[in-house]
Amino acid sequence: CGLCDERGQWRWPEHALAIPWRNPAGVVQTIQRRHLGECDAKRRYVFPTGRGPAYPYGIERLQGLGPVALVEGAADVLAWRLQAPPSRYETPLGVPGVSGWKGDWDALVSDRIVVIAYDDDDAGNREVPRLDARLRRAGVARVRRATPVRGKDWAEGLRVSA
Repeated sequence: CGLCDERGQWRWPEHALAIPWRNPAGVVQTIQRRHLGECDAKRRYVFPTGRGPAYPYGIERLQGLGPVALVEGAADVLAWRLQAPPSRYETPLGVPGVSGWKGDWDALVSDRIVVIAYDDDDAGNREVPRLDARLRRAGVARVRRATPVRGKDWAEGLRVSA
């Protein structure tokens, strides 16, 4: 299943948070695990070996040809849902990392309005022009950029100052 090594031991046992990534029907397709303490940023989130996401996080909520907002990961999808005022109408979809958009997903955004809402940091800002060009080639109706009002990503906007 990719969660254990050849000896039957858990891979990444310190990654305590389990995040279910679903398919369009809502069936869990894979589990992403997150380390909650200090660790190498490249290993903060892990998927089972050979079982990365087949769809962006939140795909089960995508309906019709409504607009989407592309964010970096599951936490930002959940944060977007909590923070979005009733006038926001985009369905947030989480990409597994700043360069995690897959060519197979281009059809998901064809003919849609897309908001690229990646993190407002060096990596996110470098990737936005590349993703914008790719989405335009995929036939999106319109693309625009959005950044969090507070913090570098949407989840930081939920943090309470002490």
